[in-house]
Amino acid sequence: MNNELKKGYIYPTSEIVKDEIGFLGMSQKELASRLNVSEKHISKFLNDNVNLTIEMAIGLEKAIGIPVSTLMNYESNYRESLARINRLNELKIEDYEKYCGLFKIDFMIKNKWLDISPKSSKEEQLEALLKYFGVSDFVAFYNTYNFDKKLLKCDFKLDGIKVEPLSAWLRKCEKELEKDIDTIPFEINNIDSCVKELKNLLVSVESTLFGDIKTILNRRGIRFVVVKSIPTSQVRGAVMWIKDNPAIMLSDRFKTNDYFWFALFHEIYHIKNYDKKNIVFELDDQEITDIEKQADMYSADQLIDGNKYKEKEITAEDKKS
Repeated sequence: MNNELKKGYIYPTSEIVKDEIGFLGMSQKELASRLNVSEKHISKFLNDNVNLTIEMAIGLEKAIGIPVSTLMNYESNYRESLARINRLNELKIEDYEKYCGLFKIDFMIKNKWLDISPKSSKEEQLEALLKYFGVSDFVAFYNTYNFDKKLLKCDFKLDGIKVEPLSAWLRKCEKELEKDIDTIPFEINNIDSCVKELKNLLVSVESTLFGDIKTILNRRGIRFVVVKSIPTSQVRGAVMWIKDNPAIMLSDRFKTNDYFWFALFHEIYHIKNYDKKNIVFELDDQEITDIEKQADMYSADQLIDGNKYKEKEITAEDKKS
């Protein structure tokens, strides 16, 4: 029997049958006779060399009294556990270290992005990581999060960008945005009034910042979230579309509100002027394209127009939403 299954207290269904026929004082030969199968087949089953079928489960229910549902549920759980362990066993020890390092898994666990204990095994951590991304294995991850040409399109150059932490940050944003279940329809014509209200917020001394910004944006059908940046992701912000609603996602790399507001208006420009099929990222050391220059100019225009606001550090209180 697989030692990993023993550690997890998951045993083959055949072990239950062995225990029951032992309790009943029934031999393998007698069990084979009662099921009308060969003794060789019973031997293979009891040694976990063949899977339990629904037909055999029905026969076992009649022969030894264990309900079919109990047998089949246990068999299903056992086969699932066995498949998970066999898949993880295909990875080498160095692969565990590689993936845990690439995805900054210690950071993800510390910040509760992964629902798993820091003391969990590397195997359990990688299983949790795959579940977090909603993929079956790491080949599937790289196929899905191939920003260059696959399912997720975006506007930045991949040279020097670490896809793994960037993807982890994006996925966390998606999970947070999924909580906004009452988003109203987005109308592009509402952008200007939204910007005007945000600019009024600039000079407000009562503002809770992130919470008020989220309220203003949500009223126009724009989703908004601020998520802590993951080490080496280089991400400052991004815009993506969830069905017909745009979403602004910012990291916590902006320590003062002037940089934060500049980034916010920058992303709003992308909503006004960009293809909603793409995810638009803002990254450190990113090549400044024409669209980025235009977004910067738009943002500067919103800030340098006579409005006065006090430069200060963004506090934990500001971030309350």
